[in-house]
Amino acid sequence: MRKTWVFGLLGVVLLISCGKIAHKTEWLDFSRTVLISADEDSSAVRQKALTLFREEVSRRTGIKIPLQKAAPKGQNPAVFVVTDLKALQGIFPQSADWQSAKDTLGSEGFLVRLVQTNGQPRLFVMANTDRGVLFGLGWLLRQMNWGKRVLQFPSNLAIATRPETPIRGHQLAYRPLSNTYDAWTLRQYEQYIRDLIVFGTNTIELVVSARVNPKDQILMKQPPNKMNRVLSRLIHSYGLAVSVWSDAADGDYRDPSQMAKALQLREKWFRSLPFIDDWFVPGGDPGNQPPEVLFAFLKKLSVILHRYHPNARLWVSNQGFDAAKNKAFFDYLNRVKPDWLTGVVYGPWTHLSLEEERARVPAQYKIRRYPDITHSVRCQYPVPHWDRAYAIMENREPINPRPVQMAHIFGLYRKLAAGFVTYSEGVNDDLNKFVWSALGWNHTQPVRKILTEYSRYFLAPDQAGEVVKGFLGLEKNWVGPISRNTGIEKTLHLWQKLADSNPTLVKENWRFQQGLFRAYYDAFVQRRNKLETDLENRVYTVLRESPKTGVTDALERVATMLRERPSDEQTRHWKKQIMALGGRLNQTIGMQLSVPLHHAFNPERGALLDALHVSLNNREWLLGVLRSIDALHDSLNQVKAIRQVVNWEDARPGGFYDDLGNASKEPHLLPGKGWENDPGFVESAQDEFSGDPPQRLSWRDQAQTLYRTPLKMRYTHLDTSAHYCLRVIYAGRFHATMALTANDSVMIHGPLKQPQPIVPLVFDLPKRATQSGTLELTWTRVSGRGCQVAEVWLEKR
Repeated sequence: MRKTWVFGLLGVVLLISCGKIAHKTEWLDFSRTVLISADEDSSAVRQKALTLFREEVSRRTGIKIPLQKAAPKGQNPAVFVVTDLKALQGIFPQSADWQSAKDTLGSEGFLVRLVQTNGQPRLFVMANTDRGVLFGLGWLLRQMNWGKRVLQFPSNLAIATRPETPIRGHQLAYRPLSNTYDAWTLRQYEQYIRDLIVFGTNTIELVVSARVNPKDQILMKQPPNKMNRVLSRLIHSYGLAVSVWSDAADGDYRDPSQMAKALQLREKWFRSLPFIDDWFVPGGDPGNQPPEVLFAFLKKLSVILHRYHPNARLWVSNQGFDAAKNKAFFDYLNRVKPDWLTGVVYGPWTHLSLEEERARVPAQYKIRRYPDITHSVRCQYPVPHWDRAYAIMENREPINPRPVQMAHIFGLYRKLAAGFVTYSEGVNDDLNKFVWSALGWNHTQPVRKILTEYSRYFLAPDQAGEVVKGFLGLEKNWVGPISRNTGIEKTLHLWQKLADSNPTLVKENWRFQQGLFRAYYDAFVQRRNKLETDLENRVYTVLRESPKTGVTDALERVATMLRERPSDEQTRHWKKQIMALGGRLNQTIGMQLSVPLHHAFNPERGALLDALHVSLNNREWLLGVLRSIDALHDSLNQVKAIRQVVNWEDARPGGFYDDLGNASKEPHLLPGKGWENDPGFVESAQDEFSGDPPQRLSWRDQAQTLYRTPLKMRYTHLDTSAHYCLRVIYAGRFHATMALTANDSVMIHGPLKQPQPIVPLVFDLPKRATQSGTLELTWTRVSGRGCQVAEVWLEKR
């Protein structure tokens, strides 16, 4: 007995570094279990942990687990929660062998061991602290097999583990900008915080801002200040860290009176919030204080903060800082080395890579990541090579499970930071949060394992494998051109099959509703894209034949065609399903998928129901161009103008055309480091989507580089005897001023601001730029956030 136990314990200790568990098919029945809190003293956090475990089991199974102080008599299985080894020795005499494992657990780790004595299962959850107990019971919940009156655990449960990443948090901001959180009650907040705890989250970040408009608070159950006070107390009651994001955008702090007013307001917040463990002030996004002014403000702020919260940590970011501001920022940190500052946050719109950031921040300061996991375009980590149709209809905040991509982004930089608090605007990114939390505990976990635990715990334990396939399918839906993605309808069929066999999930489980909604929406976008593309192709056929059939009749016929909204029985059925699921999501979790129906803040804040009719072809642009052609009243000029429209992409014999921003039509774009090595595209070219009708579709997306990174194209095997000209379209929301050179030596044009309105610009290329047969074009930013180019024709003169 003794040798067997020691050998088993050694196996447990070996798992400390990887946290793996080998699952077999044998399950033990714990439906009649009792929960034993073995220590004499029990803190409020311990009580929260025990309550969480019992209530989450009961919510799923209907089984109410009794809480006792002593081991049960008879054959009932028991779960023991222990932090004190002396208490364990009274239950299990061989417990002295636990000491070596216990010493390695730290403040958040835990050890779980299932032992059978005389046929009686004993499940031990041991930790050094009550926070460790919280995470141990949470991990145990993820391992259970459950159903109505069914509670089972694997017969080989054995793990000893502690988190690799110290800070594992998420921002759950009660503010109108959110697509979900502002509609929540305190009960919904607590349930979501519990869900995150089960997967190892130890920090929740709130948002406190002076920039609050009461008119935008239509969905809020109570004022933001009151809710934040209650949330601060709630988060602390679970033993988690309470972090607060608070911008410095309420005035110009160079004015002493405005800085004093800002400090007075924050002192009011410090008095109001009962618990603050971390206070984070972004340098930008929003905010525009010069670094020296920002640091002066933070120094004064730290004194006031510590008056009310002596142990609170203070963080700052350099988001949005240009080269000059960054120099001042890092010079201050290296010269002054303020002891009141905990660390630097690396967030969206930081002009440096995380590697450079870490190299320039003094080693004494931690770096905390602030990854944007909630947005899909115009963000820190956009979906790579996203199809234009998705970008137009699903926009910036769709339901966006990206588990494989999130795991890659997490792993690429995990050694450079002390942890993360993710940027989130609602539960559209729900699955992404749990992937980050799980990887923050143990980065070696396979994504499929995380998804399996997520699916078993939240959705359907008996069909977890199919649910995992469904989530992975949704991520694959967004890979490659939508017109050639044959997996989109297969993914929908999988979710439909799951829905047919789980009608209760369709009615009540918002996580399942999200997956089913996205599956329908992706298929709807694909089908509508085909219908609208086919219509536009028919329009071009009519226009090409207009010199023979008559220009006037052709223009009238085309105008009638373009006023159609192509649909079929399939899209009408899918639209009905999408609308119904959108309504359910609003009822179950407060998702705001429509501005008029659900009070979404604006169209890009997840209002997918309002985008069901947007055009996926050049309808608006064509109608405007055709009206101008009709106004010419000269058939020759009309025919010439029509030819320009139908031959828009023609670069003439020996020429080349690139629709930059369209991943399938930019063969000459140089990607730079690429998404795999640079998912934030700080040093790479990316496809950006911006612009609204009546712009051409080719203008609504662009190739883009950020900050200091030039945008480059390369052509090879050119005709060395020919003269070439360059025709370009500059478009994009940055309205950049750029300069263009060829082969790093030939100036094509100096600083040039994006023209308004958008028009093609033509530049003759000197012969020396192409006489080698190779041409490399380089756009450099003069002003604006980065370089943006929409279309390029390289043509022989």
